Amino acid sequence: MKYIYMLLLVVIFSLGTACNKPPTTLKIYAASSLMNVLNELTENYENNSPHTILISFAGSSTLRQQIEYGANPDIFISADQIQFQKAQGLNLLDKQVYKLADNKLAIITNNPDIKTLNDIIQNDISIAVGMNEVPIGNYTNQLLNNINKEIQYVNNYSDLFNKNVVSKERNVKMVVSKVLLKEIDVGVVYQTDFEAVINNQMYKINMPENINIITSIYAGILEQSLNRSFSNEFLDYISSNDTKHIWLKHGFITED
Repeated sequence: MKYIYMLLLVVIFSLGTACNKPPTTLKIYAASSLMNVLNELTENYENNSPHTILISFAGSSTLRQQIEYGANPDIFISADQIQFQKAQGLNLLDKQVYKLADNKLAIITNNPDIKTLNDIIQNDISIAVGMNEVPIGNYTNQLLNNINKEIQYVNNYSDLFNKNVVSKERNVKMVVSKVLLKEIDVGVVYQTDFEAVINNQMYKINMPENINIITSIYAGILEQSLNRSFSNEFLDYISSNDTKHIWLKHGFITED
């Protein structure tokens, strides 16, 4: 009888301990272009959860490399499918993939007289882009290839464009900053970056939709994560119908 009593005490104590686990901190690595939308989503989530979300923002390629060399977040959110697939190929992520939203490119300027793609390639224009190895740089190159194929533009458009490139940045937020501070005339960024800085001193250059680049936002849980259940809960939340209006508010494209 005494043995059974002691056993019950152990069980009750274990259940009490499990029910009073301290709040968890979920660590996320996310592309810098997602800063505004993820900050809002995180704030909303934390208002209804005892847990804490800690997000580190940088270029998708930089984050993927950090994970490859030993960094241990719970979740990786990439603005570039290539970087996400590289992480998958290295078996860094589990098999469940969350597609969160789509985005597209925008060419921004602080000069209201720069209005068209042809204006960008004039001799006195300075341009900032992303480095080739980061997503926004890769997408910029794809955009230039599309422009080269259009008959209304000179067939060496990309050469004339690159001649005016004076700054190649590590991530898209740095490109935006160069244009905002008027250090550079023109920058190639995401549409969501333009939405975040719309004001009387920032303009978007006209660009036909058929040459624009659509990008996708993917998220996955790290194989080494010890917070798998919490990670699934958070990703289910930010990819749910209940949060679509937040993605749309920040200029992203969501599926109907």
